[in-house]
Amino acid sequence: MPRASRLVPRSAPLLLWGDIQDAQALRQERARLGAALGRCPPFARRRAYLEIRLAEVTARLIAAELEAGRDLILRRD
Repeated sequence: MPRASRLVPRSAPLLLWGDIQDAQALRQERARLGAALGRCPPFARRRAYLEIRLAEVTARLIAAELEAGRDLILRRD
């Protein structure tokens, strides 16, 4: 079971709901890529592709979480 992010409130504002779903989709994609990486041999060409894709998805996930956190902080004021 994936752990809940501290950035995701129990009831999200409607305008942030899409961002939260996007971040969840990125987490699922990241988990899928990690599992695929675990099944690849160490020097496979596919492994290199998966590592690059995992880095890209991780960067997008971090950016999405930072954006969602920034939006939540700005809405509190």
